[in-house]
Amino acid sequence: QEQEIPVYEKLFNNVYDQIKEQHPNIKIGNSFELNNALNKNLEDLIQQLSFGDFVAITYRPTDTLNEINKTPKEAVDDLRQFNENTDKKIAIFEISWSTSEFVLGTAESQSQFIEEFYNFYDEFEEDFEFVTWYRLYDRPEGSCDVDESSLEGTVTLGNSTFVIQRLGSYICNAGLLTVNDTAKPSWNEFSNQIKLNQ
Repeated sequence: QEQEIPVYEKLFNNVYDQIKEQHPNIKIGNSFELNNALNKNLEDLIQQLSFGDFVAITYRPTDTLNEINKTPKEAVDDLRQFNENTDKKIAIFEISWSTSEFVLGTAESQSQFIEEFYNFYDEFEEDFEFVTWYRLYDRPEGSCDVDESSLEGTVTLGNSTFVIQRLGSYICNAGLLTVNDTAKPSWNEFSNQIKLNQ
């Protein structure tokens, strides 16, 4: 609720000040699910709640049904626009792209996303606190089932079982390596980018 923002800001600042008194070098910030904010047109809310030293986000290029609805370039453009609209450092603690065809992903688009993302990161590296890829290995199908009660209040469109199945499939197939330890094209792209940036 927007009217609760001043109450939260006061609480955050009180906690922030007390932690900084004892540990001045610790960095503190809020975290947001960027794709959820974009799908619900809540980007302004993120800006209003970006208190502290950095703003942390998770990002997957999905719509409200948890299906990939962007090209790799469009997805990186979301991140680029977010970066342009904040004056804080950005911490990406979960970024991903699934290869599950069930959610409209492919191995090729995952690899393209990593290439696009690294081009963006190279250009604006000083704007990032850190970046973490969501998953190294895929998980076996069926092992990523999502507890429906954990999503209460977040599913707004479509049959919730339909939405949750897609989220589970997305999660299970977001790795850079398969469950059999086979490298996807994205692993090769990721490895090449790391070598280029050493």
